Amino acid sequence: LRYLENSVTDNWHEKQPALYDKLLTFCQQYGKVEQILQKRELEKRTTARYNIKGIVAATILDKEGKKTSSNFRGSLSNISIVGSCFDIHCSKKETARALLARHIHLTFEIAVSGKPYRFAAIGRIVRVSFHLHSDYSVHIHFVKELDQDILQPIIHKP
Repeated sequence: LRYLENSVTDNWHEKQPALYDKLLTFCQQYGKVEQILQKRELEKRTTARYNIKGIVAATILDKEGKKTSSNFRGSLSNISIVGSCFDIHCSKKETARALLARHIHLTFEIAVSGKPYRFAAIGRIVRVSFHLHSDYSVHIHFVKELDQDILQPIIHKP
């Protein structure tokens, strides 16, 4: 088994409720999925990523680039000048999938020396990764690279 299309697993929860979790557990124990994903990520990255914790508030943009009423929050996992990754909780798989390729306005809030440090960016969702228990990682590619001056306080925080 190399991969499964998402549509194959859509009705498993109704017909075979435990099958998806069993397959996932098996793959995690005996597969090398994490090694493959890690290698692929390293090959794609051309800039340094920094593992930074913080809060991300995201607002989906419409086709004209205007903010919509759809927004959500997540926990920042990492950031670079070209993109970021943050974790969200979403109860519906279809909703998480629908985020893919959408443009969003992001507001980052990170504690620097005990004070909130905020900045904003516009990005496009390039990947949504499923984790256990309705948790997802949202991978963002910024439309415009962040200025290095924005990241300096975060990278060198005490």
